[in-house]
Amino acid sequence: SYISIDFLEHKVSVAGYALRTYHGNADWRHLKSWVLEGSNGMGWKEIHSVKRSSKLNGPQKVAAFKCLKAGAQQNFYQTIRLRLTDKNFYGDYFLNLSGIELFGILD
Repeated sequence: SYISIDFLEHKVSVAGYALRTYHGNADWRHLKSWVLEGSNGMGWKEIHSVKRSSKLNGPQKVAAFKCLKAGAQQNFYQTIRLRLTDKNFYGDYFLNLSGIELFGILD
């Protein structure tokens, strides 16, 4: 499961992002493992990944993540994708979110 955002004629460099869960109870279909990826039409490049995190296991939880380390080169992408890399807390591959926010530079 995944969600993608296409910036059409623009490109974005993602320095960080925030995710907000939906109103479901803990151990329901909240994200546990995922990857944030960028593309310019020729495959996907990993921007950030999370494995087996409990930060989003609960109703209306919000967690923010940094993607760029100090001094790292900024890469710009036309399309950004958030993709599950393992089952959610319920044990299936449903992707449920109530919000995603990207932080960075729009070109």
